[in-house]
Amino acid sequence: MSARFIVLEGIDGSGTTTQAQLLGEELARRKHDVLSTREPHDPFLNRRIREWLKGDEVPHRALLLAFALDREIHLLDYIKPALANGRTVISDRYALSTAAYQAEHNPKELLDAVLFKPLAPDLYVFLDIDPAEAAARVASRSSTPDYYEKSLAFQTKVQANYRRWLRNTGLAPVSRTIQVTGLSILETHAAVLAAVEDALGV
Repeated sequence: MSARFIVLEGIDGSGTTTQAQLLGEELARRKHDVLSTREPHDPFLNRRIREWLKGDEVPHRALLLAFALDREIHLLDYIKPALANGRTVISDRYALSTAAYQAEHNPKELLDAVLFKPLAPDLYVFLDIDPAEAAARVASRSSTPDYYEKSLAFQTKVQANYRRWLRNTGLAPVSRTIQVTGLSILETHAAVLAAVEDALGV
């Protein structure tokens, strides 16, 4: 497989981090040169974003701009150079996360201005899960849920936003949706791999 850019998306608890890791390991086993990455990516911005999300009062405008800056750095310093060198990039979250999560707290004109058309992935894989099941997964973790994770109502809205943005061909030109409710980690991995094989001919 030539250089490809694959992104896994989904609400908190859908399994994007685990599935991105498993996909990267499988493609590497198949002798592909893989860069596994995630957003937010920049260490300083990631730490600041996490600090904001642990509080009760979140500066939503600043958060949106931080995500946008993080993506620009991510593209310039990591994703584009890796693709130029023939590597396959697998990212846990990308532009759709910004669209889905930030739409609830920022005006549309600001969201449109910040959501410039970045480099489009070759494939978005959306892990579609029942928000209640996702919330139960988050609750089972040892860490304290952040501002986004602790509200089932908010996650349900984000889920709807994801589905709406997936119909926007500007942000998601090629996508596959996988219904993961009730699936095990390995069952989900098999479905993700099948989606990648179908869309990109791995």
